[in-house]
Amino acid sequence: MEQTRRTWLRATAAAMAGVSLAGCQGSDDEDDTTPTDGGEENGEQQADGDGQNGGQQSESENGNGESDGPPAELDAAPEDVAIAAEWNAIRTRLRDPVILGHADLFDAGETVTAGIFERFETAAGDPNAHEALEEAGEEAYEGFEDGLGGLRDALAAGDLEAAHDEMKAADGHLREAQGATVGAERIKPLTLLVLGTHVEDAALLARIGEFGEAAHEFGHIGDTFAEKMQGMVAEVDADAAETVVEALDDAAAAAQAEDGGAATDSAAEAFDAATRSIYALVPEELAGAAHLAALQARGWDAAALARIDDSSAASIVQDTFAHFEEAQVHELLEEADHDSYEAFEDALEEYAGALDAGTGVEAAAERFATATLRAQFAVAGAPEAAPEVGPGGNGNGADDGEADLEGGPNVVAGVPDDADHVVEMQAVAFEPAELTVQQGDTVAWRHAAGEPHSVTALADGVPADATYWAAGGFESEDAAREGWENGRGAVQSGEAYVHTFETAGEHEYVCIPHEAAGMVGTVVVE
Repeated sequence: MEQTRRTWLRATAAAMAGVSLAGCQGSDDEDDTTPTDGGEENGEQQADGDGQNGGQQSESENGNGESDGPPAELDAAPEDVAIAAEWNAIRTRLRDPVILGHADLFDAGETVTAGIFERFETAAGDPNAHEALEEAGEEAYEGFEDGLGGLRDALAAGDLEAAHDEMKAADGHLREAQGATVGAERIKPLTLLVLGTHVEDAALLARIGEFGEAAHEFGHIGDTFAEKMQGMVAEVDADAAETVVEALDDAAAAAQAEDGGAATDSAAEAFDAATRSIYALVPEELAGAAHLAALQARGWDAAALARIDDSSAASIVQDTFAHFEEAQVHELLEEADHDSYEAFEDALEEYAGALDAGTGVEAAAERFATATLRAQFAVAGAPEAAPEVGPGGNGNGADDGEADLEGGPNVVAGVPDDADHVVEMQAVAFEPAELTVQQGDTVAWRHAAGEPHSVTALADGVPADATYWAAGGFESEDAAREGWENGRGAVQSGEAYVHTFETAGEHEYVCIPHEAAGMVGTVVVE
């Protein structure tokens, strides 16, 4: 592949993207491989071998560009390996809302962001991605949730550049946690799979006819791979490195020619090569778990596409099945735990069927994601620690810490018979988000899903002559927020918060722990 052709393709692709991409660096940030806790700038060589330009060898090559044996063993528990892989699935999924923003599908991007937040908040099992990130540190946990909330807000405002920034912020905190869990030298190989799966995200743009945007993304990903990943991959698998480069060039050219089928095929070649090379870069249990996490992300791609073009969403799952059948992880999973293997394939088949039928897609996507998560635990060596698959596909979501919380006044067991209206508190949403009532009506907010919630009026969002109200019986918003920090004002499973409205006007309120995810509501009293 001649450099002149690469340069021409990239320049033309950027030109085709037009004004909508002004100031935007592409959905996969150029600093994605830069650890947040140290190392040289621009993702270059760390002390223990994370880079490609520092003259040091990767953990599996002998100085001649060839592998001299398996990568060094992991100094991490099997369940921690599975969690690090799950964080990779989330990192990859963070790109989906931004990709939809490139296609001016900001509402769909908001919905996907809410779905990411909901699944994170309701993560089941012990350990799980949510609790493990909390344990990694307050900065990582809060920084990730703030970035995710900022991503939702940026998409709501139609601000693509801000959406990129918030996505990168959320991603950075997950990378930091991965480095602390499985070693900083493993961040870059894990990011290779994020990059490889992002190639398939760009193909999603081609599937829906956004060829200029697709060409830009393929070009940007190619530049990032050449700058930050190609040397690392070439050291252990020269053929894979060359395949990624050529496939990305071919995908960009196909997108320019508005040949969606060819662009999709070339993207699949790049994805296959990236996933193949990971096994020479990190220990097998991490490679296999991260590979499965990439397949989980492909499942979420299908769900995102089904929202806007259900005619081709099923093909993503079918392609994922075909990829799995030929991949190294197929044998790894079958040998690790046959039950997890059977459950994974069954969930994949059911998901394809739901997409073909056009019904039950969201539930099938959740079931597949959780079956894949269980498979990740199995390949990592901890099948017994995997979350159970409940009726909704996301495990039970129970939190042992709920016993330390309390509700306070007007938080009761069940919904009172005299309630005039009921608002369901889902994982990250009030349903309905806006409710119109009459003066004197009683509203009950019932915990329906997810972790404990609060119902907290905003001080500047209620009529001036209204008495302040909130779960926990607090007299001000500040007191309610402080109370939540101390475990008071919580509405837990089986409970409801009840309030009677006497003052006409709009009453705005939030759920404190899920405010960043957009869990806000309004009661209009007439």
